[in-house]
Amino acid sequence: MEEISHNPHSFASLIPLLIIFAISGIFVPLFQRLKLSPVLGYLICGIIVGPFGLALFADKIPLLSKFLISDISTVSLIGEIGIIFLMFMIGLELSFRRLMEMRNLVLGLGSLQIIINAFSIAMIVLLFENSPIVSVLVGISFSLSSTAIVMQLLGEQHQNNRPVGKVSFSILLMQDLAVVPLLVVIGAMSLADNDTSVIFILAKSLLIALVVVGVIYISGTKLLRPFLSILSISKNPEWLLSLSIFFAIGIATITHSVGLSAALGAFLAGLLIAETDFRHEIEVMINPVKSLLLGVFFLSVGMMMDLRTIGLHPFWIPLSVIGLFILKIACTYISTLPFRIKKSIAIETSVRLAQAGEFAFLILGLAGAGNLISKGDQQFFLLVASLSMFFAPFLTKLSPFIVKIFSNLNTTDIPIENIEHHTPSDSPQVLIAGYGRVGRLLGATLEGKMIPYIAIENNFEKVKKLREQGHRVIYADSRKIDIWKHLHLESVKVIVIAIDNPDASEMILKALRSEWPLIPIIARTHDTEHMEHLYALGATSAIPEILEASMKIATEILETIGMNNHDIECEIERSRHIAMLQHTDIV
Repeated sequence: MEEISHNPHSFASLIPLLIIFAISGIFVPLFQRLKLSPVLGYLICGIIVGPFGLALFADKIPLLSKFLISDISTVSLIGEIGIIFLMFMIGLELSFRRLMEMRNLVLGLGSLQIIINAFSIAMIVLLFENSPIVSVLVGISFSLSSTAIVMQLLGEQHQNNRPVGKVSFSILLMQDLAVVPLLVVIGAMSLADNDTSVIFILAKSLLIALVVVGVIYISGTKLLRPFLSILSISKNPEWLLSLSIFFAIGIATITHSVGLSAALGAFLAGLLIAETDFRHEIEVMINPVKSLLLGVFFLSVGMMMDLRTIGLHPFWIPLSVIGLFILKIACTYISTLPFRIKKSIAIETSVRLAQAGEFAFLILGLAGAGNLISKGDQQFFLLVASLSMFFAPFLTKLSPFIVKIFSNLNTTDIPIENIEHHTPSDSPQVLIAGYGRVGRLLGATLEGKMIPYIAIENNFEKVKKLREQGHRVIYADSRKIDIWKHLHLESVKVIVIAIDNPDASEMILKALRSEWPLIPIIARTHDTEHMEHLYALGATSAIPEILEASMKIATEILETIGMNNHDIECEIERSRHIAMLQHTDIV
């Protein structure tokens, strides 16, 4: 212990982490108080604490060096892990079923957007006397947008599940998938020589990619669900968090080791876990970790920005950033026209995707390492990409104004429903906390009238049995408010608290009422005394716990939804008959 305490590097090495946590916990919230995006806060802080910020004055003020980060590599590594967790969370929210539903937008619109943008940007770059290979590389790099920035801004503005969020995500997903063949092409171009054919290297790389992705998918779908079921006997939530992190980083490492994108591996991991009953619980646990690590990525982008370079090109760099925004907005909007997307959604999506993305650093970095682009050109285009990402939050704030300016464009609108691909489980009208006897009776009533609902139950074995029987129940702890946020309450007409635990009922009721003050909440209670207490906490209805109370709760739900009295009476009688025929319960 004495040797450690005298080691001068033991605590000095923690200073970068101390700075990162100070930025995340102190300075970024201050930016939010000023109504600025956290993304922008991380970028500005990255410029300040990086090697091209206050570090330039460290010789004159030696004390500054204690509060700066000189080694970008560690920060960049943490930031890359942030991107891995972002793609993991995107996969969690998607699932293979929803991916198939969105295939027209992903494969069609996403591919067309990349092609039109890449071609247009490449032609502009070529006009300025750049070589064809540089033009193609810059066109490819700048055609891709920042998944991290766009998804973060959509989340901050609660737009993820709105039409603009779904269209933006479809394009971003195709861009992320396109990175794989693009990286393979660049690698093949840089490795090819007189004795090796580019076509041979490309074919070999693509074959490896297909084999690796296929093996991950097949083994994951066959082994993951039973593996998680075996481990679910543990009562501690730490095992699920640890396994999720291991799974996300592990598959990302596998795909990266064979020359594919680590982000693709993390996305596959998320898709696989999305097919299990642990999806919602993992989402809630991973989200804070993802947000912090993703913030470090934005910090690393800011640290790479050397604003002095603007002095070398005071006219062309700002003009290039503005030109990139205008060109990408126009090209992305044009790519939406064949899909007859509502014009306001198309314009807003185009504005949100106007910046360059994080893969520009990766593609241009590989191109530089393979001597496909000069160092001078590489630095110029990297700064343009960085500045476009820096100003993306500002541009997003202008999107309503831009939409209003171009609102008189004549395009054919398509109903929003054609974009959203709703299914009953995606858009529940009723949410039920607890799926015991009362909850299952309510579920039977709702099933009988084809009313979409979702029930939340924290007993995994019970959930497993119920799902095998066709019940719409998810495994999660309804006391965690983040679970409810992930269930998208925009379509919900009523919430039922049907759990047999008074303290937990009160906790859930308080949390729900603070977040969603207008949604009707019906609560199960043990006695009239507790009923009055639940009313005081904000329950719309509180009903004592007996069989007929279950009938009354069901009646309250159907009345709230708007069903007529005759249909309600018929349905309640049918549900009462079902309850009398039930001889066994899942315990």
